[in-house]
Amino acid sequence: MTAGARLAGMLIEKLTGHSYQQEITNRILRPLHLRHTTAPETDTTIPGPHSHGYIAVPQAGGGTQPVDITDQNPGAGGMISTTGDLDRFLTALFRGRHLPPSQMAELFTVPNVPYPGGTSQDPGQGWAYYSAGLMRVTLPDGVTVRGKTGSTFGYTDGMFTTRDLRRRLVYSFNPTTCGGNDSALVTRLSSAAFNP
Repeated sequence: MTAGARLAGMLIEKLTGHSYQQEITNRILRPLHLRHTTAPETDTTIPGPHSHGYIAVPQAGGGTQPVDITDQNPGAGGMISTTGDLDRFLTALFRGRHLPPSQMAELFTVPNVPYPGGTSQDPGQGWAYYSAGLMRVTLPDGVTVRGKTGSTFGYTDGMFTTRDLRRRLVYSFNPTTCGGNDSALVTRLSSAAFNP
């Protein structure tokens, strides 16, 4: 987990008296019927069928050797899910099944300010593109989608949709680099999926 995720988890535990995992399970996973999503505390195994994550490790004589790194900490959010559950979550969220109207408004409001350190290559082309939890991305063909990305070593995933939910994309792939989103590939995937 990142420092921010750890801090949020500690805050949740202090305010509720329950672990982050218990609160995620009771407030999100069960009510939205996300049966294939878990918030493991320290278990590094992935339940059920899943893809394996690999990292390309440089070799002394040159070249790289793929090393299976599937069993690892589940990442910044500490969650493991399937593409089906991510689509179910995104659909429920956008239909207002999880948040009251005032918080839904915050979810779709992106401040009109420059993004510190941002560049024209960012999803916001140098401007803010995060609301209270979602990214707003305008694709090269002019379609605006909202969603979220995530990655850890050996895994990159994301979920995006148009506001009306008519077109949705949930993806997961396994880069062999040292983690981080491959924004060029994600942009190409998104453009292909949302091209009118």
